[in-house]
Amino acid sequence: MRVIARGPIKLGPYMLVATLLAQSPLLDPSSPVMREAAPARFRVNLDTTKGLIAIDVTREWAPRGADRFYNLIRHGYYDGVRFHRVTAGRWAQFGINGTPPIAKAWRHATIPPATASRASC
Repeated sequence: MRVIARGPIKLGPYMLVATLLAQSPLLDPSSPVMREAAPARFRVNLDTTKGLIAIDVTREWAPRGADRFYNLIRHGYYDGVRFHRVTAGRWAQFGINGTPPIAKAWRHATIPPATASRASC
């Protein structure tokens, strides 16, 4: 039997999220769309409750890390992500997506080692 919907289909909020999530490239770290090269230099602005944080990225210094960060940013991986493990005046850690299927997909997606072109600070 084939069911044909007549008129607009209304999705509840959970169904809409599930539908959008199923189409997200964030569920497949090996997807070609998640492996595009980052620009030579780019800036990411993090809008936090404590103010704006700007991160300037130079791809030449760490090409694989820059590419990964760029693709995660442009596909919304960090949208709504909270900072955790904050040490006042020193550092703050962030990066785990709050949507369980996305966090699970990226848990073991490591970046292969590369030869550094610039010494770490």
